[in-house]
Amino acid sequence: MQEIVNEYIGNENGLLLIDIPTGMGKTNDVLEVMVDKLADINENSRPIFFITNLTKNLPINEFCEKAAERGLSEEFDKYVLVLEAMTTMVRKRLLDLEDQIPEEITQDKAYQDLRSHLKFLKNNEESSIDTSVFNDQIGNLEYNFRKLLMTKLDELGDVKIKLETLENDSKWQWVDKLYPSVFTSKRKIFFLSMDKFFLANPTLVEPNYQFINKKEWEKAIIFIDEFDATKESIINQLIKNSEKNAVNLVQLFCNIHHFLQYGEWQKSILDEKAENIVANMKTMFGERYEKYCKYSFKTEDTLDARQYRNYLFNDGQYLQVKENKLYYYVDEQSKVNWITTNNDNGQNKPLTEVFGKLNGAIEYFVRGMAYITSVYFKSVANSRNLTYSNCLHSILKVMHLDNQSNEYLFNRILSLRTEGKVKNSLKSQSLAVRNLYSTGFKLYSLFDGDDNALNTDIMFYQVPYFPEYFLYELCSKSLVIGISATATVPSVLNNYDLNYLQMMLKDKFYQLKDYHHEHLKEKSNQLIQGYPQVKMELKKVENQPLEYVLGDFFDDKAITGYIADFVGAIDAFYLERLTKMLSAMFDFLTDSSVQSMLIFSNQLINNHSKPNIHLFKRAVQLLNQQYFEHSYDVDSLFVTLNSQNFEKQKTQLLEKLSKGQKVIIFTSYKTVGVGQNLQYDIPENTPVIQVNNRKSKSKDIDCIYIDLPTHLIARKYKDTHSMETIYRGIFQMEYLSARGEISSAQCKYFISQYFTDGNIHLDSDKTRSMNNKAIAIIQQAVGRICRTSNKNAVIKLYIDDKVFQTCDFSDFKNKINNPEFQKIIETSYKNHSFEKAEVESLQNQAVNHTLRFKNKLYHFVYNNKQWTSEQVAYWQAMRQHLLKYPTLPTEAFLELEDNYQSFYIQMPTPSKSYTYTQEKDFSYLQIYFGIQGKSNVSAEDVKLNKIQQITELSNYFEQQGYALSFERQDYMLSPVAYQNIYKGALGETIGKKVLETHLDIQLEEMPAEYYELFDYHIQNKIYLDFKYWKESNKQRATEYLERIHEKLMRVGGKRAIIINIFANRAYNYSTSYQNQIIEIPYLFHKKQLDAIKLKQLEDFIKETIASDDNSN
Repeated sequence: MQEIVNEYIGNENGLLLIDIPTGMGKTNDVLEVMVDKLADINENSRPIFFITNLTKNLPINEFCEKAAERGLSEEFDKYVLVLEAMTTMVRKRLLDLEDQIPEEITQDKAYQDLRSHLKFLKNNEESSIDTSVFNDQIGNLEYNFRKLLMTKLDELGDVKIKLETLENDSKWQWVDKLYPSVFTSKRKIFFLSMDKFFLANPTLVEPNYQFINKKEWEKAIIFIDEFDATKESIINQLIKNSEKNAVNLVQLFCNIHHFLQYGEWQKSILDEKAENIVANMKTMFGERYEKYCKYSFKTEDTLDARQYRNYLFNDGQYLQVKENKLYYYVDEQSKVNWITTNNDNGQNKPLTEVFGKLNGAIEYFVRGMAYITSVYFKSVANSRNLTYSNCLHSILKVMHLDNQSNEYLFNRILSLRTEGKVKNSLKSQSLAVRNLYSTGFKLYSLFDGDDNALNTDIMFYQVPYFPEYFLYELCSKSLVIGISATATVPSVLNNYDLNYLQMMLKDKFYQLKDYHHEHLKEKSNQLIQGYPQVKMELKKVENQPLEYVLGDFFDDKAITGYIADFVGAIDAFYLERLTKMLSAMFDFLTDSSVQSMLIFSNQLINNHSKPNIHLFKRAVQLLNQQYFEHSYDVDSLFVTLNSQNFEKQKTQLLEKLSKGQKVIIFTSYKTVGVGQNLQYDIPENTPVIQVNNRKSKSKDIDCIYIDLPTHLIARKYKDTHSMETIYRGIFQMEYLSARGEISSAQCKYFISQYFTDGNIHLDSDKTRSMNNKAIAIIQQAVGRICRTSNKNAVIKLYIDDKVFQTCDFSDFKNKINNPEFQKIIETSYKNHSFEKAEVESLQNQAVNHTLRFKNKLYHFVYNNKQWTSEQVAYWQAMRQHLLKYPTLPTEAFLELEDNYQSFYIQMPTPSKSYTYTQEKDFSYLQIYFGIQGKSNVSAEDVKLNKIQQITELSNYFEQQGYALSFERQDYMLSPVAYQNIYKGALGETIGKKVLETHLDIQLEEMPAEYYELFDYHIQNKIYLDFKYWKESNKQRATEYLERIHEKLMRVGGKRAIIINIFANRAYNYSTSYQNQIIEIPYLFHKKQLDAIKLKQLEDFIKETIASDDNSN
């Protein structure tokens, strides 16, 4: 693997993923590469990060040994840094350093409180006293102490002076020993957890920062061990941050409004653009305050939120839960905005309108503040050595906000630096449908409590982006090398969305070449060359009557007594678990050739589980009495490994195993899954088979039991209110929807269930991600017995037969696997035909994308009261692009910017047509890659075949480079882009060409203030709309007449003319609104330009112009 890494390590950025099964020495290979870098390191070297999920798994000791072997100990001390949690640092070191800490600090209450808690914990490490309360308090106490220390350090001077003092002044040199992170800026190689990397790094000498946002750490080399598992860490932190940064939406809006109306900005922080932004802010907040926030919001008595919270969820589309729909109305007499479910009068407004407008204004303010902060930062950075965070703190401080509002704005503005560069424009000027991964989702919670009887709190929660977007940003700035046994497994529930990352990173998404795979395969074969000497048995553990399992060992009386006294009326599900585990356990206990057994289950077996550990202990006691000549001490035989006191339990377990005791280890997938090491010293006089040349004093566990992994989807129990479960469920459903593994409708339904009774049911064999998550869990579990080169002569794999009934191992068959896991794959037989499901997934993705695009288009066109010149230019260029490229190959699609990619959907195979069914202007949509739909997307549907036969038009299309047919390609226009943009562009293009050529009339573009109200105008008197209707739509034109007349009055025009392009049958023109609106049914009748209709059109135009001239 070293050769592969060295081949890519010169690249500045991108993502390289390497599948390496457990036991192949992936960590060792990475450390060798890092030691090579350490040998050549200097002040200008690229920083290197080694990241894994658990701090205790960081191989810092191994790296230190390798550095020493190479004579690099001095370089190690100078450039290498382990970053741990701040509480871990003080717990490890503070008490040992107290003699070095100055009295001015040790006399402070913050220090004394922390010291007393640490003393108590140290004195009771081995006692049975419950110290959980003290453990929980350490975090706050450490933070208070750190604030004290930072205050003292600030008195020394700027960052440069602080660092010099900490390094050279004996009075302060203890700080580096306590908090090594103070010298982060002077180090080059870092070992840390993903939590530590994702969260802000507290250095004490400068404001906290995320590594991803610090320019000094760009172009880094980042190794991520157990790559796929780190996604869960980021999700956990996103959930915690969202809950921590929750804010009262109305209160935040009003606080900002108050400052904008009555506060003053210092002129030194505003350039001309910033002044315009501030002016826009004042106007926007002023108007929206008057409309929405003059009065408090309060739920009506019929909608009492005192008993529960009422949620609204927004991932680009609002989803109302708990109530069908919420409205509000303004009560001027009571001076209240009443929230209600009633809209019988049709006058009440959707509450979502308030959320959208307030949140939109706040987001505009946030992005404006990001720009203003950047201006201030650039102006003072050199002269005063301030950071971006310093500048932002300073600006927010003068606003005099409450703590909650201040903290929310500070974190939100800083997060923009993670989400990518702050956009140049604060208003959207494109139709880019930003992937959900980059926009995240929002929650709005309505709550009535005793402390707010006169108003309803509207709390706002936000997850600004998904882990994939964080990783994309990271890979755009640095080189990331992800290593794991399951690094490339396609499962959005157990891994990052690799399709998204590949699409976004393009050629920076590096894929191993065939010769790389061959090289890894050769190495794997070398490491398993001794396996043929090992007898590996796989036993499918089937469900049998408990009496049958016990019958080979107990007499009838013992069986009856065991079932009556211990098993009783146990639920059938738990009885099956008990029976299968006992079957495997009896086989293990009666085989003297094996010593250790690891039992993996979904629910940890302990005193309170179902089945509980006492059932297993009693069964072994009976086995002692009725079968064995010797007896097992059941209390010593069984060990339960759980997350509480794990390290202590593990130490005791390994000691037992090293003494040769026979042990059965109960654990869960959650406790001992990814990255945990359970190998133990080879017991004295125990023969082992060395399967490769690597020397080791340890051996692996002999036997393993694999329960079918369940609970793959977050479960919410009825009548429980767990925000964490709700968040986790939202993430999972959005992931499955993004990949098309469930439909948009299913996604909405399942998310709504997380807010209500939590009834979520998805079969793992129905979606690829769930299937592969289950198998990845199994693979990681099996990896726990594949850590060393020393194996028992007999290895037993006890596999729940439901694994084979349920799981399709197809995506794992062509990977390099441990022999143990390969044995499971070879035994598997299930085939779910996920390839067939891929078509349905693409259809779901296409619907999901199209509906998001529809919302974007609606806001861009219909909610746009004042088009900018940039928006007009984009709109025109975009339509030209669509006329040329209604279909695209993958290569061309990937080259497009996202604001052009948004118009297309992916086909399962190169295509030139598809069908769809929609209702109520795409409120409902279903896309088919066959002929099932009611509407068609094809060249024939838009009459390109007719245009080919009309010389005048075909020549013009060829000159302009417009498509005259739909080529079979991987991407086609979405139904909304096709129906609402492409057809409109065809109508305008043909209509303008015909009128200017045959009537010698110059059509003028609409001015920005009226853009898209009509297609063109003539002398600001006549307004033209070209249509590309089918004849079946002819009658539908009457629905537009009232709206057309309203638009005509708005622009102050004399006449509006609606002109359809094609028809096969003859129709007469029609007039309405006293000849103010004229409808021309077609310009081309069949394949011919209709001279009569053209003449009628010319007459109407001349008549209008002439009448207006005469009136003047």
